[in-house]
Amino acid sequence: MESQAATPKAVHDTFEYVRFTDQKAQSAFDHASNAHNRITDVDNVLSNVTDRLRTPDFESELFSADKRYLFVVRNDGVAGVYNTYKNDFSWFFNSDGWCGGFIEAPRVGGLDQFVRDRTPPVGVPLPWPQVYPPAGYFECNGSTFNRDHFPKLAAAYPHGFLPDLRGEFIRGWDNGKGVDANRGMLSWQNCMIESHNHSTPIRLVGEQGGGNPWGSGGDRYEGDYTFNTTHTGGHETRPRNVAFMYIVKAE
Repeated sequence: MESQAATPKAVHDTFEYVRFTDQKAQSAFDHASNAHNRITDVDNVLSNVTDRLRTPDFESELFSADKRYLFVVRNDGVAGVYNTYKNDFSWFFNSDGWCGGFIEAPRVGGLDQFVRDRTPPVGVPLPWPQVYPPAGYFECNGSTFNRDHFPKLAAAYPHGFLPDLRGEFIRGWDNGKGVDANRGMLSWQNCMIESHNHSTPIRLVGEQGGGNPWGSGGDRYEGDYTFNTTHTGGHETRPRNVAFMYIVKAE
C-alpha cells in the first residue's frame, strides 16, 4: 500500500530530521565541552589563587609566582613586600604611615632638597661632646682632605685644608662693619688686650724737717718714680667656656 511505503518525500523528511537532530546533539556536545573547559579554567585559576594566597589568623599573604616575595597585610596595619629568601621586609608601611625599607636616594623625589632644608650645610663647624668624631665627620684640626672624594666639603674649603679650631674661639666675620676690620675669611688672630692705662694718685705734703720723702733739699719734687703692681692672672685672657670638639660633615 502506497501510504505505508517509503516514498522519496518520506525518506527525505526522515533524513532532514535525523540531520537536524544530529546538529542539535553536536551543538549540545559543544556547549557541554565548552562548559567543561571553562570549569577547568576556573579550577586552574582557583588552584593558582589558593596556591599563591594564604590567610593565617593574623595576616593575609599573596605570593609571587616563584614564591620569593609575598605581599603581606597584617591585622596590626602593617602592609608591605616580604622577601622569603632574606626573611625580612623589602619595604613596608605601618598603621601610622611610616615607611621602612631600602630605597636609593636618587629614586626618592625631592629627598636631596628635603635633607638640605633640614640639616646644616657640609662644612659648617659643629660642637661635638666626644673625643672622637662620629662616622662621616672630620675634626676641625687643620688637616688636609681629598677634594675629589669630598667635593661638597671642597666647596666650603677649596684649598683642601680644614680649619684648626682646637683651643680656639670662633668670631663673626666683620664684613665691612669696622669692629674687626681688615680680616679675611678663616684668618687666624692672636690674643690682644685693648690699649688702656692705669693711674695712681699721689698726695704731696709739706716739708718735714730737713728733707721730704721725694728727695733731698727743700724742693717738693725731685725725679720720676714708677709704681708696679704684683703679677696676677694666668697665661692668657679668656672668658668662661666649655670645651667641645669642633667637627664638620664630610659629605
